[in-house]
Amino acid sequence: MAETMRAMAVTADGVAMTELPTPSPGPGEVRIKVVSSAVNPAEQFVIDGDFVSRFLHAKTTPLVLGWDVAGTVDALGDGVTGISEGTAVWGHLEYSPS
Repeated sequence: MAETMRAMAVTADGVAMTELPTPSPGPGEVRIKVVSSAVNPAEQFVIDGDFVSRFLHAKTTPLVLGWDVAGTVDALGDGVTGISEGTAVWGHLEYSPS
């Protein structure tokens, strides 16, 4: 996997396409090579600075957007069972790690 990835994120200057370090999955986590993602209404609240969203999400930037995702598993964290690299997946990330 490349050392960096492209991601749409909320930055100090607004929403922008950014280059970020490619994360490694932690214990019990998988990393997804994203093929498609979408910004959902909850993320729009974060972008707009909605009062409640300020308490639910990290206040540091960049905050990666596109919590509705589809792609393939490309790395497994320690202890992950029942799924393997190359498995096609889709889902909704409740809180996006940044």
